[in-house]
Amino acid sequence: MSHGDIAFGFFNVESDMLLLENIFFFADHFCAKVMALEESSAAAPTLNWQVWQIPDRENMGDYRSFLGEKRDRGFWGEVYRHYPYPARPEEFHQKPEGWTTQPEVIRMISKYGAQQEIALGLDADREAVSIGAYRFSYPVFKQLILYVWVGGYPRWQDGKRPQYVIEMKERIAASKKPVFRGIGFATQ
Repeated sequence: MSHGDIAFGFFNVESDMLLLENIFFFADHFCAKVMALEESSAAAPTLNWQVWQIPDRENMGDYRSFLGEKRDRGFWGEVYRHYPYPARPEEFHQKPEGWTTQPEVIRMISKYGAQQEIALGLDADREAVSIGAYRFSYPVFKQLILYVWVGGYPRWQDGKRPQYVIEMKERIAASKKPVFRGIGFATQ
């Protein structure tokens, strides 16, 4: 709603880190915040969230790093030096144990960006969810949730999801809150 088409998603199958334009956070943190929205009794909850931001595109790196090209600069370049693009296409699936790489990925991103606090907020009157400066309609926010549920474009390896993704789904699937109503897990 606020910025038009933006980037959102996993960018390395060995990590559970997600990007939202130039904001980075781990999928387990995203799922925890989604569950906290569901659990909140406030009509318009706002939750604080620690994320990483890389404001300088040069420090972020070249997106072709994650397309398997040799672009060894910035954060993405460093991630792909440590966790290379899979050699075989059939290995290109999001790893459900990607959370285990978080300490190493934090070490890498800390060289290129900084942690900052943003707000995750629900505006029931406008049927919108904000993540920092980005505002999403309920249907688009549901698409972000479903993206994480399925494991992004490459899908979860062997169809196995991390426990935190399963817990998020179970927690919000039966939610009575309009933001989660009709989310469509059954079709994914």
